[in-house]
Amino acid sequence: MINILIVDDSNDKVAHIIKVIRDYSENILVDIVIDFVSAQKLLMTHRYDLLILDINLPIRQGDMPSLEIGKNLLNEINRKPNILSPYYIISITQYIDECKAFSNVWQTVQYLPELIEWKEPLISLIKHINKTGITETRSTNIEPTIFLEGKTDECILKEAIRLFKPEMTELVILKSEKSGGASWVARQIIAWSFSLKKDSKGYVKAIGLVDGDLAGRNANEEINRVIKPDSAESKTFKVFKLSPSYARHIIPIKQKGLDLPVALEEMFDSSYWKYAKEEGWIEPRTNADSLLVNPERWNKFEISLKDYLMSIGLTEEENLYLNCFKNECKEKLIKHLFDLEENHRRLAFKSFEKLVEEIYEHFFC
Repeated sequence: MINILIVDDSNDKVAHIIKVIRDYSENILVDIVIDFVSAQKLLMTHRYDLLILDINLPIRQGDMPSLEIGKNLLNEINRKPNILSPYYIISITQYIDECKAFSNVWQTVQYLPELIEWKEPLISLIKHINKTGITETRSTNIEPTIFLEGKTDECILKEAIRLFKPEMTELVILKSEKSGGASWVARQIIAWSFSLKKDSKGYVKAIGLVDGDLAGRNANEEINRVIKPDSAESKTFKVFKLSPSYARHIIPIKQKGLDLPVALEEMFDSSYWKYAKEEGWIEPRTNADSLLVNPERWNKFEISLKDYLMSIGLTEEENLYLNCFKNECKEKLIKHLFDLEENHRRLAFKSFEKLVEEIYEHFFC
């Protein structure tokens, strides 16, 4: 099994690279990150056979990329003893003219999707890694995997699986990043699908679980853009989007004209939101006007948004969902839920029962 780390923010390029590698070695494990900090973090805990690096990187997700950051990452790999140096490194980049002196050891090749010249050095390197035999004794079981937007989501879904489908606990892997978000889920699904992971029964499947907000919709659209329908890659995964079909207590709010995006927190009924309000864990949404299904019905020149929202007939409990959880308080919600007695915890997680059942059916039925 060849362990590969790709540091690149282009989903199309990553998919293209993985497809080329897969044609010459089916036994691959691929991790994807897009920034300096995430790459360095992984390199401190994993020794990769191959690092594929685009030098135009941001320091952190959301920062502006710079050609110097990729060079700095290579310098850190060479300099820091706590970083596990990959056995092989190759830079595949559009910025070939700026990379003349990128490394005295490792090769840099120009990436142009419409050309084939960049593929030959990569193929030669994969063949060489296979020939060295460094991966021959390495065996890794590929298991069904669920990719989630963050650590809070992972904790909550893990507990929901334990409550409603405990036999699945040892059969699936849950993965997330602290600040990953829906775009991180999309990248992992794309990498997974193009890797075409198999076991004796066929393709090993993955799930991407995203919130029902704009970021979740954009992630799903990006996956569908990169992965062609009815392709082999499309058969390896499914995207689940949180919605009122799971959180049925949200349906009356939608019927009153508010398109409330369902995240993991909205999956819990109003009694837990009431407790959260008393504890100071929630705050008003800054974009409540964007929730209006029919915004033209609100005459903003005659009535305030607050008064308009009161006029559509929301109950006191439903009004709680016009707030959102403060980021620093999400872990407090988890602790409160996990401190509940087993029967009360099962009741609190009731909206997850249908979701867990559908996840089980996707993987094992």
